[in-house]
Amino acid sequence: MLRRFIGGTGLGAKILYDITGGQTDPLGPDNVLCLLTGPVTGTRITGSGRHSVVFKYHLTGAWGETSVGGFWGRELKRAGYDGLVISGREAHPVYL
Repeated sequence: MLRRFIGGTGLGAKILYDITGGQTDPLGPDNVLCLLTGPVTGTRITGSGRHSVVFKYHLTGAWGETSVGGFWGRELKRAGYDGLVISGREAHPVYL
């Protein structure tokens, strides 16, 4: 799947399409939050310290995506993960 949907945005769109549907409430427990790295994240290539956050946008109910810089994506990749998909809902605030 990583070769068919290259990068965090492409992979996130595929995961969001597979998991959520048209009736999924963006603020409900069925929605997911995808934090995904790309194939060059964590390398020495300029601009490789980015990751994508993909979600079902609460204002439109459609797909939403943002690209984020910093060290978090690089550290996720160094930990051996290409991404993190968060789903469900807690009764009270929790830390991840």
